[in-house]
Amino acid sequence: MENKNQFVICWSKVLLKLDLEVIEVSTQKLGIKTNLDVLPLLKNFGGKNGMLLFPDGSMVLQHHQILSEQGFGYSVTSCPKSADESLELFLISMLKDWTWTGAQSEKPEWL
Repeated sequence: MENKNQFVICWSKVLLKLDLEVIEVSTQKLGIKTNLDVLPLLKNFGGKNGMLLFPDGSMVLQHHQILSEQGFGYSVTSCPKSADESLELFLISMLKDWTWTGAQSEKPEWL
């Protein structure tokens, strides 16, 4: 498993390529118990409160209901390491799958 800080930092850097901001969210504030203190949150995708990214599926299974009730989408994914053009295409495809949930006026052109 990736180091908790490295997981958030990696996703922050990767999504910055598309001018998207990743926010660190405290797992304690979410009311979930994991071996991580913070998770990356991508606003305006997934659920009404954004998409939480998890490095390990076992973390999601035990907290599915509370995350859904709080209005979060979630995905289990490792952080991509590649920096080529195929990464950008992969990210756009992934984000389209997660669905834009923000204001239509703020929706990125590439969606």
